[in-house]
Amino acid sequence: MLISCSPDDPHAAGDPYEAGIVLTFDDDYADEWCDADEILGAYNWKATFFVTKYQQLSQEHKNKIYGLELNGHEIAGHGYNHVNSKQYVAGKSTERYAKDEIQPMIKAMGKDGFSLRSFSYPYGSRNGRIDTLLLDYFDIIRGTTYGRYAPQKQACYYNGSRLVFGLGIDQSYSHADIKYLKSLMQYAKDQNKIVIFYGHKPVEKPSGTHQASMKKLEEICKFANKLGLKYYTASELYGLE
Repeated sequence: MLISCSPDDPHAAGDPYEAGIVLTFDDDYADEWCDADEILGAYNWKATFFVTKYQQLSQEHKNKIYGLELNGHEIAGHGYNHVNSKQYVAGKSTERYAKDEIQPMIKAMGKDGFSLRSFSYPYGSRNGRIDTLLLDYFDIIRGTTYGRYAPQKQACYYNGSRLVFGLGIDQSYSHADIKYLKSLMQYAKDQNKIVIFYGHKPVEKPSGTHQASMKKLEEICKFANKLGLKYYTASELYGLE
């Protein structure tokens, strides 16, 4: 059952979850994710890594991703071949999308012991029909949201639905300066909400798209700890009310 609530109403007292943050990363940047984990582990962080094209990864990179799971992070799905779901379904069908993009991903990663409970849409491309399909496979599915709206107008908070939306933190997003991101985190703390962010490739000095600076990630983790925000994985949102 999908549950909605107003984005500007705090949750009622006695809710079974704490104000928190969900940090997610998309694609297949195993080296950079592990480098980030070495640094951000000092903050007792927890993240969800949505992996695409797992079948093409080297054994070394598969081992690194497994190591992230051993460190307490969630390994989740981001598509077998990183296709645009809306375009794929429009040209074929939802059934073909599941057969070509979802089932092979689950099988390939399942062979190595990964039980996928969450999925993020490549390119953020989705619609209600595809959502319905994927909710038969996953507990939580993540889309994307954009824009520099006032914190109470943002869509990047968990609201009881199994479909959630993350706000990008990569350097190329115009809204993604640390001051604005902190304002969303502060709002989450004040209103007992869970804020959801996503990035791609953590690097020291971003020089292109799909790159998030390590300095920004450290600032996010420091501020989360200062506020006392709880780190959640994507699948840990499932069942919260």
